[in-house]
Amino acid sequence: MFAPRVAMQAAPHVGHLSQAALKASASSLIVWGATGIVGGLFFLEKVPFIRQDVFANLPLVGRLYVTPTEESS
Repeated sequence: MFAPRVAMQAAPHVGHLSQAALKASASSLIVWGATGIVGGLFFLEKVPFIRQDVFANLPLVGRLYVTPTEESS
């Protein structure tokens, strides 16, 4: 006879993306983001600024990117 009372609840969202949708796709977004960063670094490997400031400061492979002029100073 009487309809049940329905309570409205606010759901946090940004545009059409809700918190549940972001949680469901977080792992995929992380993988695509990391792949994009690594691909961008491989693309920019020949740029001297990137070679000196980014690649030369990497802990394990940095010695491969140090130029001979940097070693003499």
